[in-house]
Formats: sequence, structure tokens, C-alpha cells
Amino acid sequence: MSTTKLFPLLILCFLSQFTFAQTYNTAMGIRFGTEIGLTLQQRVAKKVTVEAVLQNQIKSDQTSLTLLLEKHNNFIGKRFNFFLGAGPHRTWYKDADSIGLTATGITGVAGAEMTIGRLNLSWDYRPKVNVWGGEKSFDSNTAISLRYVLVKKKKKPINLKFWEKTDKQKKQKAKAKAKRKKQQGKK
Repeated sequence: MSTTKLFPLLILCFLSQFTFAQTYNTAMGIRFGTEIGLTLQQRVAKKVTVEAVLQNQIKSDQTSLTLLLEKHNNFIGKRFNFFLGAGPHRTWYKDADSIGLTATGITGVAGAEMTIGRLNLSWDYRPKVNVWGGEKSFDSNTAISLRYVLVKKKKKPINLKFWEKTDKQKKQKAKAKAKRKKQQGKK
């Protein structure tokens, strides 16, 4: 492998030591792409977030609000993750030909993200299907979101004395020993 191909790979591996996927509970930021807007993500369960996106399309005068439920999965270890999800959207058209026109439908999402310190960077693709109203029945957009982590996820304490048993391990071992003893008493 040539050094020109190896160097970016080494940098990626080095940076991955300082990044942690899904290390936040709440993150808010801006979204740049075919549409520009604001994004707010809230973790609601392990590896599951709810995202609200308010955005304005660049090419036409329309504003949309999208709520997404996203499932995050580890990618390249625990340092990065990819996500899939879906949710409802509502679009309001403001151009002269479409005043008062709205669209409501379903939006899907697929993307990848990484978090470095308090900055979360993600890229996603969002296909949208308008179920009611709208100028067209299908549309899609893609963007990069840059979010600031408002609330970090609590870190689990690291057991530096890994050779010592934790309380949970001790309880499990005692339970297993009692179960074996009980089974031997029945024989």
C-alpha cells in the first residue's frame, strides 16, 4: 500500500481514539445541504434518538418540519455510528403560485455520524414521500449537520483493577455456586 493511501488511514485511526459515537444525550446545531436548517437530537433510549429538523429549501420558498426516530448502530468499532430511521414531515410552501399549499408525509433517513468532544458531525440522506398535498409525491435531500453537544451522556466508571471481581460478578458467582449446591443436594 502506498504512503499516499496509508497516511489518511493512519490519521483516521488516530482521530478515532478521541471520538465516541452516541456520547451525548442532547445535541443542537445547523444543517447544510440541499436545505438549510436547525436540528435538535435527544437520546430517548440506548442507541435511539428523536430528531426534530426545521429547515428551509434553498431552491424554492418552502419550510418543513420533520420529526425522526433514529436507531444508531456501531460502525468501525464504537468510535463512529450509522443510523436509520423514519418519521412524519410537514411542508409549507410560500411561493406566489403555491400560497397556502402544504404537504404532509413520511420521511426516511440513513446516515453516519461521529462525535469529537462536544461537536457532533453527521451526514444523511432523506427520501420524503408526500401522502397528502404537495407539489410532487417524492422528494429527497442530503446534508451535513454540525451539532453542539448540550448534555453529555454519563460515562461508566472504568475498572482499572480489572483483575478484581466487581460486586455484580461476585453476586453472580455466589448465585451459581448456591444453584450447583442445591442441585447436588437433590441427587
